[in-house]
Amino acid sequence: MGAIRPQKIYTLDNGVKITPSALAQQLRCSVPSARCRLDKYTDHNAVFRVVGASRPKRQYKCKEYTLSDGSRQTARQVADKYNVPLCTIRNRLSNGITAIHLLKKLPNSNKQHRLGKVKVVSAVVSLDSKQKVSQLIKGRNFFCPLSRLLLRTI
Repeated sequence: MGAIRPQKIYTLDNGVKITPSALAQQLRCSVPSARCRLDKYTDHNAVFRVVGASRPKRQYKCKEYTLSDGSRQTARQVADKYNVPLCTIRNRLSNGITAIHLLKKLPNSNKQHRLGKVKVVSAVVSLDSKQKVSQLIKGRNFFCPLSRLLLRTI
């Protein structure tokens, strides 16, 4: 293992002298990142800027579409206006649907009325007699002539 070398001391524009490890401790970042800042900048504000503060929040571009009423809007604007998920609006617009009454429908809106209903389970058959059991057995596919033909061919 090599000997520990002394770190280079960088001098900023305002006369402050600092090492990369001291800067890394102050900014809570890695030493190579601090060294890169010190190599790149000599301005005090640029060197001591908060980590990640220079990155803007990127908002992806949306293509503009001409809707059925003649207005030009992006998919994001339509999604915000009608409170429909953006992916649904993008999919519909890319498929060529520009009619507003179709764009503002919620996904699966034709199934929305069935969401709260409880499924009705068929009544449980009590097996208290041999006759009921034999009726249940005869109702199976094995005893149906068409089903039996299907089972033979398979």
